[in-house]
Amino acid sequence: MVDKVTNAILAGKAFVASTGSQTSSGTFTEGLSVFNPTGSGKTLYFFSAKVGVASARIHSLYLVPTTDPALGTAITPINGLAGGSASVASASYTNAGANISTSGDTLIETLYTLADNTTDFLDVDEVKVCPPGYGILMAVSTATNAWAATLKWWEA
Repeated sequence: MVDKVTNAILAGKAFVASTGSQTSSGTFTEGLSVFNPTGSGKTLYFFSAKVGVASARIHSLYLVPTTDPALGTAITPINGLAGGSASVASASYTNAGANISTSGDTLIETLYTLADNTTDFLDVDEVKVCPPGYGILMAVSTATNAWAATLKWWEA
């Protein structure tokens, strides 16, 4: 896996989208999504999906079909190669103090994080694949505390 990720970075085909540090205004399910638009001509290969929250919480990772969740705040994916080209994906997050909808999405994974801990939904060498028209949504459970989420992928 490391060779594939390194090669994708060096070729300017690896990207990251992060919420940065956020603070929730209450007990909500906030989130981060990356969506591969229909007709992009690329497939997204997710190799990291990290979440960290200041309190012990349960979080979920979903496969999103057909429609971009467009969670509210757009994020410009960053190329792992300085000066590299833009991603085909759209990325967004919300910290709006409301629960995000996962209706119609497919639950891939659920995990429990300890307080002040960062955890990756994906195991070493695990990849989630999103052809055009699919995306990944991280549902982050918060409770009036700090949280952050990051997705990393390559495109081919």
